[in-house]
Amino acid sequence: MCAQGSTVHYHLTNPQVAEFLRVARTVLGGVISGQVELLNGLLTQPQGPARD
Repeated sequence: MCAQGSTVHYHLTNPQVAEFLRVARTVLGGVISGQVELLNGLLTQPQGPARD
């Protein structure tokens, strides 16, 4: 770990960790995109009658 001002730099001991983080970012980005599409679809559907 190396600190410069308020910035901290970490050095990975295994390059597979960087690959894992890249894959995780891609997967989570896809999940979030899917959730946004689902939410947008729900928001554009007409509302049914109100329940009491």
